[in-house]
Amino acid sequence: MRTYQMHSEAELGIAAHWVYKEGGDAASTYESKINYLRQVIDWQKQMDEDHPDISIQEIFNDRVYVFTPNGDVIDLPKGATPLDCAYHIHTQIGHRCRGAKINHVLVPLTTQLKTGDQVSILLSKTGAPSRDWLNPESGYLVSPRARAKVQHYFKHQDDAQHLELGTDIWHKFCRRKHLDKSLIEEAIDAFAYKTKEQLLMGLGAHDVHIDTVYAALRQKNLVKKESESAETELPAAETKSSPVSSSVAIEGMDELLTQTAGCCKPIPGDQIIGYITRSRGITIHKQACSNIKHIADIHPERLITVNWHAHDTKYYPVDLIIDSQDYAGLLRDITQTIAAEEISILQMTTHTSPVKNSARVLLTLSINNQAMLTSIIQKFQHLPKIISVARK
Repeated sequence: MRTYQMHSEAELGIAAHWVYKEGGDAASTYESKINYLRQVIDWQKQMDEDHPDISIQEIFNDRVYVFTPNGDVIDLPKGATPLDCAYHIHTQIGHRCRGAKINHVLVPLTTQLKTGDQVSILLSKTGAPSRDWLNPESGYLVSPRARAKVQHYFKHQDDAQHLELGTDIWHKFCRRKHLDKSLIEEAIDAFAYKTKEQLLMGLGAHDVHIDTVYAALRQKNLVKKESESAETELPAAETKSSPVSSSVAIEGMDELLTQTAGCCKPIPGDQIIGYITRSRGITIHKQACSNIKHIADIHPERLITVNWHAHDTKYYPVDLIIDSQDYAGLLRDITQTIAAEEISILQMTTHTSPVKNSARVLLTLSINNQAMLTSIIQKFQHLPKIISVARK
């Protein structure tokens, strides 16, 4: 014979009798938790019998299980941080996260969680994610799900900026090429975009190059082939005139007005060719210049052989494109490298892509010859996180 109390203690343990005495919702809540715990213990015993060489830790060694202050279990990848935990709970919790406690102790957001930790997230009333969270070396986020949420936030934040930048790029290009600004709509179907705004944002984010858009328009025969395109590639203010005797020798001629082309900006050491313009003397291009190749098909009679003088001491503008991972101190490293080589900076522009965590630096340097140019490019290539350095 058993009383109800004896039966409960024998079958479910002493805790079950206490829950039974409490009654109500507490009984059902605690009973479900106890039953779940008993199932886990039974499952672990079964695993020990069937696979004595495999431990529970080995099965879950790539996952971390932590608790919220309310007792909810959160499943995270190994190496996850409190910030990963915050984004797992809710996107806005992650955006507003400004601190965390693990087992009631305040810790950095880069702290790696361990199974069994209790995590409390400290929030601000309003807030936004930091771009540093996307840097893999900073250690803020491990979960791809959390990283995707931060990237999505910045993508929408940057859309307006990319649209403005892309529009500016397109309008400047149209002024240089004397194009109708509305032609951008004719190039949409050549790319994976549905609207003009999306294509302009692609230009602003450097996902699409302006030359690619121009090529698409030319394929549709929407751009007139102008013989004077070489001279109109850049505004006249960006090309400097100088007497021929100071830098370039022209066969059979002397004391002619010459100017370096703004489209390719040749320097001593480059293979060059001259183009006789209608009103500005002779423009000096690199032989590999795309504009000069185009003109050679239309007006070959206006091309002339030219060569650099052996001892040219002049300095010429050279455009460089530096692609790099975005990091704090990138511009400092670049400018210090330039200063160490005693080279003058004529212009510098930077564009960043938070989504890709990348940066593009457009430089115009004052260069005397090929040796100086090769030296500075090699110095740039040895900087940390530099992806590529190329002459424009």
